[in-house]
Amino acid sequence: MDSATFAFIRDRLRADPLTEDQQVKLKTVMGNNAYEPTQLMTLRAAARRLSLHPGTLRRWIKEGKIAGVKISPKDWRVSITEIQRIGA
Repeated sequence: MDSATFAFIRDRLRADPLTEDQQVKLKTVMGNNAYEPTQLMTLRAAARRLSLHPGTLRRWIKEGKIAGVKISPKDWRVSITEIQRIGA
């Protein structure tokens, strides 16, 4: 990931951090060390990195192919580690 993308994700997460309830959900799905703001990506950023459509990643999350956390009615996050695991 280039430094501009990293900085954008970091700043976006700092401006809109996860609530305590969302952090608990994330830890449940991805383990205790999952909530590191610089280690999460939106589906749009992850899809861009993988050259996929965000809908594909949503479908994979629902099918259990990748781990993700729904942090609001329409907003999902996935860990950078998960994205690296599937091939980026």
